[in-house]
Amino acid sequence: MPAAWTPPFGGGKAASARHPQCGAYIRRVNRVTGIALSLGSHHLAMLVCLLPRRERGRIARRLGLDLRPANLELGMIEFLGGSTFGSVAFLGYAEALSGMKTGGLAMGVEPAQAPILPGPLTFFSFLLTPAGAIAAYATLAGVLRLVAHVVTDEECGDPLVSFAVVAARGLAVFGSAWREHRIYGPERPDRLLSEPGCDLVVLSSRDKPGWNELVTLRIGDRFYRVVGVEEREDGPHRARAYLLREADPREVIRGLVVFDPPVPGRGAVDRARG
Repeated sequence: MPAAWTPPFGGGKAASARHPQCGAYIRRVNRVTGIALSLGSHHLAMLVCLLPRRERGRIARRLGLDLRPANLELGMIEFLGGSTFGSVAFLGYAEALSGMKTGGLAMGVEPAQAPILPGPLTFFSFLLTPAGAIAAYATLAGVLRLVAHVVTDEECGDPLVSFAVVAARGLAVFGSAWREHRIYGPERPDRLLSEPGCDLVVLSSRDKPGWNELVTLRIGDRFYRVVGVEEREDGPHRARAYLLREADPREVIRGLVVFDPPVPGRGAVDRARG
C-alpha cells in the first residue's frame, strides 16, 4: 500500500465508535481500496521496468515505486511465459510439418522429397516464424532480466521498448533542432549591444538555459544581472536578446556565469542602430 494513501472513510475504530452498524463495512472498503492501490502500483512498476534507465529512474522517483520486486516478477513472467508458449507453439509447428510429410507420402512423393526437416533445422526454422520469434525474444529477455537482477541487483529495460523510446527521444531532439535552425538560422557569434533602458544587451542566436534572474554574469571585469529576455529580428532570422543591468556590488551572488563573447575585438561594445 502506498505510504501517502489514506482510507477514504477514515479509521475503522473511530467509525465503529460513531456508527457501530457500518464500522465493519467501512473497514472492508478501506482494506479492498488499499489492496487495489497496491496492486495498481505493482503493475505500474512492472511496466516502468521496461523503460530505459533514464526514464525508468525518473518515473520511479516521481511516483515512489519499488522496482526490484516488480523487476524480478517480470523476469519470471517473461521467462516462464515465453518458454511455455514456445514449447506449445513448437509442438504444433512440428506436428504440422509431420502432417505435411504424411500428406506428401500419401500423394506418392518420395521420402527424400517430402517437406520435412531434420530436428535441429526444424527448431531453427521454427524460430523464423512469428510465434517462434516472439517466444525466443520473451524467453531471452526474461533470462537477461533475471541475470541482471541477481548479478547487478539492478533493473534491465526491455531492448525493443528501450530502442523505441531512445528513437523517439532522438527524433524529438532532431525536430527541436530543426525548428530552432529554421527560426533562428545557423549559429552565429554572440554580439554585445548598448541600448537605452539597460546597461548591456547580449544578442544570441541560441537559447542560454543557465541565464536567468538568479545568476550573476561576469563579462570582462564587470558583473551583470538578467532583467529580461526578448526575441528580435536579426537579418533574415530571429535572435534572443538578453537585457542586462550592472549588478549592485552589495548584492549576494547566488550563482556566477562567466561569459566571453566569441567575437573579434572582444570587449568592444557595438552601438545599436536605429
